[in-house]
Amino acid sequence: MTADPSQDRLEFQNHVSLAREHLHRVQIDQPPDIEPDSPAQFAFDPYIGRRLQMATPIRVVPVPTFEQTCKTLTHFLDGLHEIGTLETVDDLTTWEVRSLRQ
Repeated sequence: MTADPSQDRLEFQNHVSLAREHLHRVQIDQPPDIEPDSPAQFAFDPYIGRRLQMATPIRVVPVPTFEQTCKTLTHFLDGLHEIGTLETVDDLTTWEVRSLRQ
């Protein structure tokens, strides 16, 4: 699969729809809370900057909540769906009208 929707429009839209279904399933069956001493906590270390060679100041990156993550992914998938739809339109005024609605 390519990330270019013009290569195979149907396949692109099918993958976006499949991703939405998977996200919906994950939202219904929310993952359990991870215990503070669980090794899984190390997968998302907000203090990773301490272990990296950096010239910039270290900044703690807060881990988003499950709801924030799902909202962001939903917004991303909505955008991909819109890109796939707008890619089929040759008239740029349609793109302009669509962007004004938002």
